[in-house]
Amino acid sequence: MIDPHSPCLIGVAQRTVRAEEGDSPEPLDLWVEMAESAALNSGGRGVVDAIDDVNVVFSVSWAYDDAPSRLAGRLGLKDGGRHLSDMSGTSSQKMLGKAAERISAGTSDLALVVGAECLATRKRMKKRGVSVAWSHPSLEKGRVPFEDPLHPSELAHEIFQAYLTFAMFDVARRAHLKISP
Repeated sequence: MIDPHSPCLIGVAQRTVRAEEGDSPEPLDLWVEMAESAALNSGGRGVVDAIDDVNVVFSVSWAYDDAPSRLAGRLGLKDGGRHLSDMSGTSSQKMLGKAAERISAGTSDLALVVGAECLATRKRMKKRGVSVAWSHPSLEKGRVPFEDPLHPSELAHEIFQAYLTFAMFDVARRAHLKISP
C-alpha cells in the first residue's frame, strides 16, 4: 500500500512573457496565474482550496512585504505554512525538497511552490524612465535573504557567480569520490 504522505507532483505551469507582449505583470500576479494554471493542469477539483503550504521563491525583481501571505490572500487560502526562500540558484529546488519533507511528515497535505522574475520588464521600464509601482513593497530596502552566506574565502577571492562556484563544487565532489575530472 502506498503511504498517503508520499510526496507527488500533481500539476505544473510555466509562462514566459516576451518583450513583444509588453511589460510583464508583477510577480504576485504571475504567482496567482501559475498556481491556478498548475491546479488546472493537475486535473483535480478544489486543488487551490486544498493548498495548506505556500512556498515562494525570493523575487529579485520585486521584494514584497510578505510574499507568501500576499499570495495566500489572493488565492483565498486558509491559514497554513508560509515560506519565502533565500536567494540562490538552487532555492526553488530547496523549497520543493522542504515542502516534500513536510508532506512526508504529515504536517502538510498539498504544497504550492512558485516563483517569478520580471527583470527584463524592470530593465525596460528603467530605460523608459518609468518607476515600478507594483503592490506591497517591502519596507526593508536592500535586505536579501541568504540561507547560506558566502564563505570568507569566497568573499576574499570575489567568487560570487554560479559558473565559478558550481565548477568548484563539481571538482570537490569528484575529489571526494576519487573520480578524475
